[in-house]
Amino acid sequence: MPVYEYRGININIPDNDSEYKGYFEAAAEHRLVVKKCSSCDLLRGEPGPGCPWCTSLDWEWQQVTGKGTIYSYQIVAHTVVPSFRDWTPFAIVLVELDEQRGPVSYTHLTLPTILLV
Repeated sequence: MPVYEYRGININIPDNDSEYKGYFEAAAEHRLVVKKCSSCDLLRGEPGPGCPWCTSLDWEWQQVTGKGTIYSYQIVAHTVVPSFRDWTPFAIVLVELDEQRGPVSYTHLTLPTILLV
């Protein structure tokens, strides 16, 4: 079973976990991937085996640039996760990726990574 370490937290991903394993493998290579439906070709960022648009269970990982437009956000001023306390405050954002219109990916942002235009 692969174990990924992130900010002092061990994340155990079972070998048969198709929902997250490919994501963490790509992240370990500094690549961002999201799911792409093999039937309708739409991207999605949420977990789950079925496409929310056409309900197909067939998908593959698609590398994306990570560039896009912030669709919505929430500022986290207090966290109960000890590894994230030195990041507060930080933003959890819903991003519309440049590769596809419509919000498809959640992420966190810290001030050095935000580029305002």
